[in-house]
Amino acid sequence: MKQTITLAAMLLSLTFAGCTKKGDTGPQGPAGTNGTNGTNGKDGKDGNANVAGTNTVTLQFSDWTANGNFYYVDLTTSVITQAIVDYGSVQVFMLQGNNTWSPLPFVYGLGGAPVIEYSFTAGAVRLVFGNSDGSALQYQPSTSTFRIVAVAAAQKRAHRNTNWKNYDEVMAIMNEPKTVSK
Repeated sequence: MKQTITLAAMLLSLTFAGCTKKGDTGPQGPAGTNGTNGTNGKDGKDGNANVAGTNTVTLQFSDWTANGNFYYVDLTTSVITQAIVDYGSVQVFMLQGNNTWSPLPFVYGLGGAPVIEYSFTAGAVRLVFGNSDGSALQYQPSTSTFRIVAVAAAQKRAHRNTNWKNYDEVMAIMNEPKTVSK
């Protein structure tokens, strides 16, 4: 019996000792098929869902309606939702030569001088051109370019230090260029 155990131990030793890896590596197997590549589109400009602006709108004198001592024009826009009316804010900017934007209301001088101001409802803005004291106008509206910006309440809270009447600061929040669109 002792011989049987010794013989079994020797056979096991030889079996495991003979299982070492030796020799050359075999050839590489065939490559698998590649999947189809998707189309790579052009990256778009990052925007801000909580601040929306219109394209610029240029108004001629003929666009304004006379009403007693003032002129007005109604503009429709989808950027002013009921949520903006209820909780957000709307800013209107007017282009003042050489790409300088001024917030409305805009007063052309002092003491009864012409002023452009605005009011808004969901889907619309009314621009009004008249004298600040309500007296009869001696001027007519000239060709002017405007931009309407609607700001959600959440965006105003997120950017508490933003001067919402400063066009450059508002455009930075919107990730928009500061130039006039044509």
